[in-house]
Amino acid sequence: MTKYELEALLLEKPIELAHTIAIRSALRAFPAAGVAARKNNDGEKLVLATLRALLSAVGVSRFSDDKNISEAAKRASTAPLLLTKLFSASARSAFSAATSAAKSIFPSEAYYISAVLSSAESAYSTKFSIESVMVAQSFKDMERLEHLPNDRHFDVGLWKTSDFPRVMVSKWDEFGTLASKNNSMWSFWREWYQGFLDGKPMDWELQRRVALIEDDIWKAGPEAVAEEIERIRDKFTLEQEIAALKDKLAKTVEGFDAPHRGHNQPPELIDDARVMQREFTLIWNDLQDLESEVQKDEPSPKAIRKYALRLWEISQTILKHCGSVGDATIKAAAKTIGAALGTALATEAIAPGTVQSVAKMALDYAMKLGAG
Repeated sequence: MTKYELEALLLEKPIELAHTIAIRSALRAFPAAGVAARKNNDGEKLVLATLRALLSAVGVSRFSDDKNISEAAKRASTAPLLLTKLFSASARSAFSAATSAAKSIFPSEAYYISAVLSSAESAYSTKFSIESVMVAQSFKDMERLEHLPNDRHFDVGLWKTSDFPRVMVSKWDEFGTLASKNNSMWSFWREWYQGFLDGKPMDWELQRRVALIEDDIWKAGPEAVAEEIERIRDKFTLEQEIAALKDKLAKTVEGFDAPHRGHNQPPELIDDARVMQREFTLIWNDLQDLESEVQKDEPSPKAIRKYALRLWEISQTILKHCGSVGDATIKAAAKTIGAALGTALATEAIAPGTVQSVAKMALDYAMKLGAG
């Protein structure tokens, strides 16, 4: 199969599938551009522009109704490639493939065709060409993806291990080595790209937020972008941890009944159950307040610190109480307040280490916000 046969076949496919194949082709080509990061300032700009275009193209395929993502893709697709003669033909083709993939959201098949063809051209090296391998992978994509729902198209890895050309593996390893260094401004991108190689994309919401980084930050260069990504990721991770803890606590809090004494429940057990119930409620209320604050466009470091310290203090209260009454009593009290839920769930939900972890993460986030 030739690239011209591929072009003819793409024109017969649904636009969504053709768009995905264009993006996957451009992703395969990235290592050819990635090696430019080691060169100089201009090389870093080339790599960042390529990654931005790829990220926004992927974002559009996943969030097709999100106008903000579509606008981000349009801006990314128009990034100028300066001083092109400083870069290899394969690096320029990889950049072209990425911007064409971003442009493929526009109502014209020319862009996704361009993305696929540029990806194939990026496989050219001074020693030999693997253009046919790149083209073959796009044909394989048609077979593998055609019967999958659109939201599963990136759950298939970019290459089978045996198909990943040695020359591209070498280029990817070179970028990976650079990105693995301490405090590397490329570390996020290494993880991001590896997700597509493995068919395990990074959390889509996190990708969406990174794609929406303001133009001025992208223009400031990879270091500024890396700092913004770290800020976005810190906030996103904290939100996830709060949500996970709330999920653990929700059924327990909703299931509270006033502890009552049965013939097998002595007064001290009822008192322990009341302590647990009170601490649960305090944790839940502070988590609600912390979550609301973190989700604001401009969260207050002072407010976050206040809620985090309260969570920490409550967790210490639980820890001291647990230490004073013993494990058997803890489990019994958990059973008392969690009768409708099961002892295991109630016991897990009161684990103080979980609350402490969220509190510490929130304190760290507040400190970073304050420093900013």
